[in-house]
Amino acid sequence: MELQGLEQEAAVQPPASAAFPSSAEEAAAAASPTSGGKRIVLRIRLPPAWTPEEDACLARLAAENGFRHWRRVAESMAAARSGRRPRRSPGQCRDRWRDHLARDVYHRPFTADDDAELARLLLKRDGDGERSWKDISRAAYCRTSRGMRRRWGELRDSDAFLRKLWDEVKKFVYKDAGVGAGLIRLVFHDCFVEGCDGSVLLDPTPANPKPEKLSPPNFPSLRGFEVIDAAKDAVEKVCPGVVSCADIVAFAARDAAYFLSRFRVKINVPGGRLDGRRSLDSDARNNLPPPNFNVNQLIGAFAAKGLDAEDMVVLSGAHTVGRSHCSSFVSDRVAAPSDINGGFANFLKQRCPANPTSSNDPTVNQDAVTPTRSTPVLQERGGAQKSLCFSPASETKWLQGRLDPGIALNG
Repeated sequence: MELQGLEQEAAVQPPASAAFPSSAEEAAAAASPTSGGKRIVLRIRLPPAWTPEEDACLARLAAENGFRHWRRVAESMAAARSGRRPRRSPGQCRDRWRDHLARDVYHRPFTADDDAELARLLLKRDGDGERSWKDISRAAYCRTSRGMRRRWGELRDSDAFLRKLWDEVKKFVYKDAGVGAGLIRLVFHDCFVEGCDGSVLLDPTPANPKPEKLSPPNFPSLRGFEVIDAAKDAVEKVCPGVVSCADIVAFAARDAAYFLSRFRVKINVPGGRLDGRRSLDSDARNNLPPPNFNVNQLIGAFAAKGLDAEDMVVLSGAHTVGRSHCSSFVSDRVAAPSDINGGFANFLKQRCPANPTSSNDPTVNQDAVTPTRSTPVLQERGGAQKSLCFSPASETKWLQGRLDPGIALNG
């Protein structure tokens, strides 16, 4: 039955000559009412060809409007031609300019300078979710949004662009997890002083013998400078003069958090920071909170920077990875009464002297549970009692209560 049906359907199909007439007469006969067919008339109105006079007018108006604002160009062109036909639309003006008059400009190959300009424009955006390719193409010289997006895909897929920074950070963090913790601390010590300007990276000079880098809150405990230098060198080879040192510090901390959290912490960090030239020891002393600050003092220090208590709690949680000098916690966490886990407290007493000095100040892991991983210890019951990043007794419960409403804020 199925074969018979197929034969019947094939039998009613028109012959090839009817489907594809070889001449205009055959087409007219096939479509004539007397032949049983239906007359179908297709009228396609093509715009008239552009004249040299129109091209000259378009080139002048496009230059006057910065090669954009094509609606204004079309209106000015109609006014300049005194309403003579044809009247060109904004899209026609744009396509005529890009695809014909300026084809060699718009469709030119991307050079290293073009790639650097594209990177600079992308780093100024507010992350992937805020990216507008139309705005990026407008900021570039004679580039379409489609062309810019396609080129960014080529650069992103190749391992010759921002993955250079990613690879450098990954190499150092996998070799020593403490370096990753140092990178996270480095971005805080940079941004909390006078903004994220990379001033903590500046070395001493005869005119400024003691910059932020040598200030007591930073020296000698601050680390990760060798990672920033290696990442900066790698990025400069493929993107010279575009990515600032301040951006490198922020991006390195972002990648370190990603690797230390076993790929759980993913942050879209915007770029576009500028490097600062001011770097003073006094700025670091006056802005960075010391390790013996209590909760109220920390909240006040963060409020002075436009940050709230939740931001302070998040920063405290970042201390769940890395190492700490004994001098920063012995007096108020080991020697004084605290709610630190008993076994952890005994371990600290064995590793740390009762009165640490500059010549006798060893380091210990800040988190006894996962010393080489960034984990949410605040949300794990009992986890905070095995970490050095929290003040003792009621303040630890206060910090826990900010993230877990089921835990009372008062002791």
